[in-house]
This record gives sequence, structure tokens and C-alpha cells, in this order.
Amino acid sequence: MANNYDPSANVDDGSCCYGDLITIDITTDNYPTETSWQLINQSGVVVASINSGDLTQANSSYSWSICPSSTDCYDFIIYDTYGDGICCSYGNGSYSVSYNGNIVASGGSFGTSETNSSIGSCIVPIVGCMNPSASNYDPLANTSTSFGGIFDPNGGSGAYFNGNRHLLVDANVPAKIVSADVYSNSSSNTITFELRDNTSSVIDDTTLTLVQGQQRINLNFDIPVGNNYELGISSSNTSPGLYRSNDAAFVNYPYDIGGLISITESSASVADQYYYYFYNIEVEAMCVGLQHLF
Repeated sequence: MANNYDPSANVDDGSCCYGDLITIDITTDNYPTETSWQLINQSGVVVASINSGDLTQANSSYSWSICPSSTDCYDFIIYDTYGDGICCSYGNGSYSVSYNGNIVASGGSFGTSETNSSIGSCIVPIVGCMNPSASNYDPLANTSTSFGGIFDPNGGSGAYFNGNRHLLVDANVPAKIVSADVYSNSSSNTITFELRDNTSSVIDDTTLTLVQGQQRINLNFDIPVGNNYELGISSSNTSPGLYRSNDAAFVNYPYDIGGLISITESSASVADQYYYYFYNIEVEAMCVGLQHLF
């Protein structure tokens, strides 16, 4: 049975948690629209949140259930736009955060915001091959995937661009670039995404039709050990653009992703100030030397 099983539900909304569970409970004060919160993992990714204005009922209870990663560590930040918290000047609001049924943070009396850290398992991720039959099996590994690069472009300036630019990637071990977030400025935007070697020869590619805005794309590019791979788009693309960051204060190479690959720079003339197209990149450790039994 799921940890957040709801006996009153008659439609499965896909929110069942079968592993760890974080529960956030808030009782609002007299001004509920002032309250917002974020749950942020150790990589700085906001995994759950509400905005000010989302809560509309005064002196009422709200609850959220979040299925966390089994190894991640989270900060819970609660905000009040007026700066008087949710208790006790204008009502007796309160909040609590539970991890697997145990309250790990609570309060209500604060100013503009309050941060509670180290929520979750907080196991340091060790990325590697987890298949004991592989020649590169890592008995210490507790996950085979890692996310990295720039997670969210909203922290800096940028623009949409349709040129043949790419990121330069070094692979420390055999890995797979599984997926990434991209941002398209139009619907029906057909683009060929490519992984190329250091001579610009295509190793693998996939052609996808994008919708407008943010979306997750599956790449599944196997990348051998080596340097100066090119992760980009085909030079034949004349479609409307993809978003890229161009804020020197925001772009900060290199981007190590779990010790598997490192994004070292871009192909722009000012290589360290531009970041092209691929955000929140998912990379998986490849297991090698597996024997197939027939």
C-alpha cells in the first residue's frame, strides 16, 4: 500500500508514494495569500512549491505529499510577503514538515522567511554502475544517475537562438546522456539533437518535434570515455530557436555531473559566457563487460 494512500479517493491521480514520503502541513493565518513555500534539493532544484496567492482560505488547513528521492537532502523554505510570519499577530497559523511520519520541522512565528535544512535521507549520492555482473561494478554506489548542468535558466539572462552551437563535454567513464530540459519558443519546432565526437562527426542523434515552452526530451546518447564531445543540434536546423543562457555572472563552467561527465564550455566565441539549450541534464553510469546468457 502506498504511504500516502487516500481511502476516500475514487480516481488514481498518479501521486502514490511507495518509498519515502515528505508531508507538508500548513494552517493559515488571517492573510493566507501572503504565504508560499519551496522544497529544494541539495543541487538547488525546486522539487515542489506553492506561490503567494495560491492559498486563499484563512485559518484553514492545507496538506501536500511529496515523493522524495531516496538519497536527496532538502531545504524547506516558507515565506510571508508581509514579513510577519503566520503566527501570531494576525491569526494562529502554523506549519510542520514530516519525513516518513516523523515531524522534522515546525513553526509559524518568523519574519519574511524561515529555512529548515537536512530534510530527507540526506545520503551522500555515490554514482556508479550498480550491476554486480559488470566489470566496472561499484559496490559503494547507491545511485546510477545524476543531474547537472544549469538546472533552471530563470536565474540569469538569455534569449532564443537557432544557430548550430553546442556544449563541449568530457566523459570520465562510459556514460549515457539520458535526457534534458529544453525551452522552445514555438510549437511544431522540429529539431535534430546530436552528440558528436571531437572531429564533429555524429555519434548519435534524435529528431524531435517540440511544443512551445519547457519540456523534457529523451536523448539516450551513449558517450565513451574521451574529451571535447559536442552536445548540440544539427547544422541543418532552420527551425525557430531554443533558449540559451548568456549571463556571465550566471554561467559558471565547468559543470560536473556526478563524476560521470563534465561540461567544460560552449562553442561560442566567448565560450565561458554562453550555455546552450540543454538544462537539468540526466546522465547515467554505463555498466560494461556484461556477459549475455542465451
